[in-house]
Amino acid sequence: MTAYGVVDPGRDERDLRRSLEQGFRGIKIKGGDGDAAKDERVVKGVRTLLARRGADAGFNQSLDPAEATRRHRALAPMS
Repeated sequence: MTAYGVVDPGRDERDLRRSLEQGFRGIKIKGGDGDAAKDERVVKGVRTLLARRGADAGFNQSLDPAEATRRHRALAPMS
C-alpha cells in the first residue's frame, strides 16, 4: 500500500493509477479535509477508480477522536 495526502479522484487520477501500475495493491488517503460528505465522495471516487482494490482513509489528527470514529464507521461499508 502506498500513502497520499488529501486527494481529488479526478484531479489525481493519473498519480493514483500510476501507483497501481507500479505494483502497489492499495492506496491510503488523508480524510478530514472538509465535512463527512466530502470524505465519503472522495473515498467512493478513489474506490471506483481503483476498481475496488484497497483504499483506506486516515484522519491524521485532523479531527477529534469522536468525529474520526464516526467517519471511520460511516466509511467502513466501503472497505
